[in-house]
Amino acid sequence: MTIGERLELVRKFLFILGPLALAFWTVVEFSASASFVAKKPFLERQLNLCFEAAATVSTLATTTDSGVRKKARIRFFELFWGELVLVENTAVAGAMIDFRDKLLNLDGPELAENDARSQATATSGPKRNVASVDASTADLKTLSLSIATNCRELIGESWDVSLITLPKNLFE
Repeated sequence: MTIGERLELVRKFLFILGPLALAFWTVVEFSASASFVAKKPFLERQLNLCFEAAATVSTLATTTDSGVRKKARIRFFELFWGELVLVENTAVAGAMIDFRDKLLNLDGPELAENDARSQATATSGPKRNVASVDASTADLKTLSLSIATNCRELIGESWDVSLITLPKNLFE
C-alpha cells in the first residue's frame, strides 16, 4: 500500500470517526448538564438551608437579646427536626446534634420543645450561674463554627467546588 493510499484510508477513517466522536461528546455533555439541571433545585435548597442553619446557630451563640435568641432557638429546632434533615450529611447532622445537646444543657431541658409554657417557665425560673453561662456560650460558639465548617464542606462536595481546606485550629 502506498503512502497516498494510506493517507486516503486515514482521511476516510477520520471522516467517519470525527462525527461519531463529536456525537458521543455531545451526548456525554448533554447528560452531565441534564443531571445538574435535575439536581439544581435540591442543591439550591441545600445551600440556602446550610446558610440559614449557620446563621441561626451563630445567632444563638452570640446574641444577648432574649427576643432574638428565642426566635433563633425556635428556628433552630425547626431546622433540626425537619428541613435540614432532608439535605444534610452525617457530619452536619452530628454537629447539629452536638449543638442541640449543648443548647439544652445551657437553657435547660424544660425547653426541649418550643412551646409557650416551657418558654414562660424558663424565663421565670431560677437564674443560672453567670460563669457557667459564659463557658457554655463559648462552647456554643465552637459548635456553631463546627456546623458552619461542616456545611461548607457539604456545599463544596455537592456543588463540586474546590474550596481551600480550613486548618482545624483556625478558630481557636
